[in-house]
Amino acid sequence: GWAHEQQITIRALQQGTIALGSKRGVSSHQMTPFCVLTSGSPQEEHGRCWGFSLLYSGNWLMEIELSQTGCVRVNAGINPSQFSWDLRPQDTFESPEVVCVYSGNGLSDITRTFHELFAERLIAPRWRDLVCPVLINTWEAFYFAVNHERVMELARAAKEIGVEMVVLDDGWFGNRNDDTSSLGDWNHDPKKFPEGLAGVVRDVNSLGMKFGIWMEPEMVNFKSELFTAHPDWVLHHPSRLRSEGR
Repeated sequence: GWAHEQQITIRALQQGTIALGSKRGVSSHQMTPFCVLTSGSPQEEHGRCWGFSLLYSGNWLMEIELSQTGCVRVNAGINPSQFSWDLRPQDTFESPEVVCVYSGNGLSDITRTFHELFAERLIAPRWRDLVCPVLINTWEAFYFAVNHERVMELARAAKEIGVEMVVLDDGWFGNRNDDTSSLGDWNHDPKKFPEGLAGVVRDVNSLGMKFGIWMEPEMVNFKSELFTAHPDWVLHHPSRLRSEGR
């Protein structure tokens, strides 16, 4: 669930192969293309650790094999299930990279090394040294029951304690009062925001604060104007049952 993302799972290696992977089309918080091998029980400040992070956002597979002679092998890359690539003469195909990190001082050293490496070498230069604003998000405060007045009430209180940005989360669009409708109808709800998004942006900015907004453009509800008008836009295999969920 959303409140239990990125939980650590620990298991002992035994003879054979452990497979971690995803065939959802994306890597995500459900299954992250990452694993750590430790010599003995995992410790934050002690012990030998080997970390593997696959730099890929599609279907992926990691296999950790312990042989009968005690050797350990890690394979990581594109998930071969349903994957093929027509490689013509003189063409090339570049597979995703895996970042491997070793620590003799426990998991914390692994964490710091990955953080420093990704900050310096992976994050785009325009974001690398950006100091992100302190923000408040409307979701936990109001869930779907957002409106102009409530957003401004929250913004004024947040401004008093040094918050620099307000992010308007779910509930601002269509007829979105619960999780069953309106994903895909990315127009403001005039009952909640009679002055439109421009009005609430103007009032938040007048406090000297930045404004952000949440949307989920890859998702759609059946109960939406978008799905009613364009049901063929929903991606699915025509001969299989449609898989629904977020």
